Amino acid sequence: KMVQQVEICRAHWTDVYKEAKFFQRHRHYLEFDFMASSEAIFAAWSHWGRQKIQDVLRLFEQMSSNMVTLRPWPEWVAFKDSEWSHCSAVFVGLHLERGPSDASSEGPRRSFDLREPIVKFLEAISQWPEADKHANKFELLIKHVRLSELQTWLENKQRGLTAGAGSGAGTALQGLSSGSAGNSWHV
Repeated sequence: KMVQQVEICRAHWTDVYKEAKFFQRHRHYLEFDFMASSEAIFAAWSHWGRQKIQDVLRLFEQMSSNMVTLRPWPEWVAFKDSEWSHCSAVFVGLHLERGPSDASSEGPRRSFDLREPIVKFLEAISQWPEADKHANKFELLIKHVRLSELQTWLENKQRGLTAGAGSGAGTALQGLSSGSAGNSWHV
């Protein structure tokens, strides 16, 4: 899009290479927290997660592309957690399409049900071949976070604090944890 703007002389080439303002661009994000108790388990778990995260993007495109557009951030963001020694988050910006009634303050607000693609993603990722071998040693938490919550999360990360310190950030949508009775789902 930016290259097109350069071609019609509405932008400069330096604009193409500017740092992206991804973490300020969207009002809503999905946060996928991959956590593990050791570096080796985290490497295997996050490798599986990288493969499966592409599936969630396709699922959203197939199921709700007319309502929600996803904009993934390509880098995983390492963070500190009070329970897990190895953690990284994947952020996906959500562009929520507004209906005609959303343009004005009158009428009901449009709601977006993200459960179906999230549950399908969890079903796929829970097939991790090493899950039983690493019971109680890995976790995935998926949260919806608003821009203000994400900014607090990023500030805490920058200060070296645990990810959720003082923010209570996000609304947990779904999660996958490795319990002694196998994989369990929690909301």
